Amino acid sequence: MLMSGDDYLQQLLAKITAPTGVFGPGEKMRQALDPMIRRWAGTQYSELKVSGSYAKGTAIRGGTDVDIFISLKPDTSPTLKEIFDSLASYMTAAGYSTRKQNVSIGISHGGYQVDLVPGKRQNFNSRDHSLWVSRQNTWQKTNIDTHIDTVSRSSHTDVIRVMKRWKQCHGLEFPSFALELATLRALAGRNAAGRASRVMAVVEWLRDNITAAALIDPANTNNNVASELSATEKIAIARQAKASRDAAYWKDVVW
Repeated sequence: MLMSGDDYLQQLLAKITAPTGVFGPGEKMRQALDPMIRRWAGTQYSELKVSGSYAKGTAIRGGTDVDIFISLKPDTSPTLKEIFDSLASYMTAAGYSTRKQNVSIGISHGGYQVDLVPGKRQNFNSRDHSLWVSRQNTWQKTNIDTHIDTVSRSSHTDVIRVMKRWKQCHGLEFPSFALELATLRALAGRNAAGRASRVMAVVEWLRDNITAAALIDPANTNNNVASELSATEKIAIARQAKASRDAAYWKDVVW
């Protein structure tokens, strides 16, 4: 008997879904790195929390870095760039091979790729933070809690995990948050029924819209997350989406 698309994707999700919560890699890395980050931050330490895919429930095995957000107090005196550079220097001095990325310092720890994102709270009454954006040589407002809530409380974290695997299978450059927002945009107004139909709805949306659509950050309306993608990367996503929509079998779409 031929397997249905929903059954195929259910089996795929059982294989690729990464553990989250207190026993997942995110929390393990947070606990392991917390003493070191406290020493770096000193009296300006506010909080260290798991962010990104492990906090949102969209992490997949072999394709997700662990994102750790470092919250500093509002009265932290160094500039955001100085904070960013200081963290990189500190982790290098601690023996890590560091990678300065757009808003994070990348390290390897305990067999995981970890992205450390330093930010400064804008005031004591808000969870909004300011962080340094290297590629644009400026600062940007963000709210990690809003990002986590927007994605984790949606009905489509399963489809997001499938689409992250799809990106991985086809070697596409597609930042995780942009992919998450694109998936939610494509599925706006749809319920959680019919996993295969929802995945195909996202594929169709990418085929038809990714080259021109804006993906607005729910924590900062001035931030179009789609701008993280180059025109070439958007075209590659659209072309692969068309090929996937035209494929006869699920095994040729995502595996």
